[in-house]
Amino acid sequence: MKLVIAALKDELRKPKGKALVDNAVTTHTIAPEMLKIDMEPLAPRLLNNMTAHSEYLRLNQEQAAILREIVEQGNHKIL
Repeated sequence: MKLVIAALKDELRKPKGKALVDNAVTTHTIAPEMLKIDMEPLAPRLLNNMTAHSEYLRLNQEQAAILREIVEQGNHKIL
């Protein structure tokens, strides 16, 4: 099995009539702290409150959407 994998890797490394270009790509890492969503727990008296739950979920979805936009903008800058 290992021989087959090694042979396939060697085969993929060989150029097939096309020049292989090795571009150095700079990667910008995103700090994990930027991706953390600050989700505050609901107060115990609000646990059975449907309005509080829906508002809580809506706010967290908005935060997630903002983080997605930040990541997409970062990806576009890299390209």
